[in-house]
Amino acid sequence: MSPRANELPPPAPRSDPGRARRGLVPLRTVLWIKIGVTVALWCTPLLLAPCGVFRALGFPAPGTLIVFLRLLGAAYLALLVGYVRAYRALRAGLHPGDAVAVGIVSNAGGSLILLGYGMAGAYAGWGGWAQAYMWVSAAAAGLIALGLATADRGPGGAPSRSAALDAPGEGWIAHLPPLYHYQSASRRP
Repeated sequence: MSPRANELPPPAPRSDPGRARRGLVPLRTVLWIKIGVTVALWCTPLLLAPCGVFRALGFPAPGTLIVFLRLLGAAYLALLVGYVRAYRALRAGLHPGDAVAVGIVSNAGGSLILLGYGMAGAYAGWGGWAQAYMWVSAAAAGLIALGLATADRGPGGAPSRSAALDAPGEGWIAHLPPLYHYQSASRRP
């Protein structure tokens, strides 16, 4: 019986000398950092902070645009659910490749947007705390994207099989989650 395509290989010994040389952080650690940063910096304030808190920190008064901040907070909450599920999948021995890909795109994109607007001077007229919040958010998002992209995928240092794929080629379908196997089975010759 062959293992499921998205299962991780057996864990390497904890004293894997190659892991220390590679300097890789375990994916579960990156996910916990991402969960904590999302709750503390983005999800909770955007969902729950009153308009007065934003003004007190030096942000422009959101006024009726507060609805967009609340929507963004809800989007962060949805991402948070995905990261928690990814952590649970990783603990079950499965590679959470989709959540990792979403995390890389959302964090790298967010970081680039925040950096671009910041370098263009968009935060120049804001209060000091608001500017610091934006720059810290840009750095945190960029570091999280980097962490997700370079994290050690497997327990004990073993990378997952799906993390080793560079591009689709012969046999690549075997590395996709089971749902894709069912959809693609009818298309195979």
